[in-house]
Amino acid sequence: MNAFSVYAQLQDVCRALDAAEDHAIAAYVEWAMTLMAEKYGLTPDAVDAPAETERPG
Repeated sequence: MNAFSVYAQLQDVCRALDAAEDHAIAAYVEWAMTLMAEKYGLTPDAVDAPAETERPG
């Protein structure tokens, strides 16, 4: 699993949900992002790109 890719996909989903004003579901997606960030040591600054962007490593 590419944690950067999964995190970026969740980020895209969260942005789309916020744009659609579906904030309750967006909050759950943000929670999943937080869990991933804690487990895999990801930071929003390191992964602030669209999901289709492949990360090195």
